[in-house]
Amino acid sequence: MLLDELEGIIQFLQLLYPDRNIERQNIPLEPTLGTFVVRFLSDGKEVETAARTVTSRGWDIVYFAHDTQDALRVMDEFTAKVADARLMIPLPNSLSFLRSEGISFSKPFTNENDQDVIIGVLYTKTRTAISQAHYEKVLKASVVIK
Repeated sequence: MLLDELEGIIQFLQLLYPDRNIERQNIPLEPTLGTFVVRFLSDGKEVETAARTVTSRGWDIVYFAHDTQDALRVMDEFTAKVADARLMIPLPNSLSFLRSEGISFSKPFTNENDQDVIIGVLYTKTRTAISQAHYEKVLKASVVIK
């Protein structure tokens, strides 16, 4: 499910920014300008009900911008899209959806390659059914009186 969530976020970014390069998990040694990197950050699970668990995850969204204005504009656009409470990101190979629980981002900084970089942290939740024991149905009942 973790990799499906990663792919779901990447597909969502590709929909918003079809002309940008998107990398998975590892930051390239020399990233090109306009590149996003989506990285898994954290994971937590809890039982919500007897029938369902909730998985909360954090994701780094790293953007290598053309300049600081581009960094702020792109991250502000992205945060506006994921802050929509109705947003549900479909997960590939699943009937489940990823829900945004919030996002924050840093101020832009210049990396060692003299590129402007901004990092956002996206918080998501998914709900999963807990496996339940299956019992054979009672097909016939009778009463015996003695």
